[in-house]
Amino acid sequence: NPCVIIEVLSPSTSSYDRGDKFRYYRSIPQLNQYLLVSQGEILIESYSKTSENNWLLQEYTPAREILSLDSLGISLNLIDIYEGVDFNLKS
Repeated sequence: NPCVIIEVLSPSTSSYDRGDKFRYYRSIPQLNQYLLVSQGEILIESYSKTSENNWLLQEYTPAREILSLDSLGISLNLIDIYEGVDFNLKS
């Protein structure tokens, strides 16, 4: 029963990850945060469950450098998360 789920988005599954998969994840009572990590740019979408059982979206970009994982009591620097990623590589 996870309290945080982190997904690395791929072009072929990003719609599913944001749609049906997230709908399923919201049924997990202990889940408090769902993170979608972009491969093509420095961008993390963080969905956090509120006290009213709604989900709040926060986007983390280079302008907002610190990602908070409140359920785990930690914060991560975006630059560290993306360290070594070459956005110019073509697959």
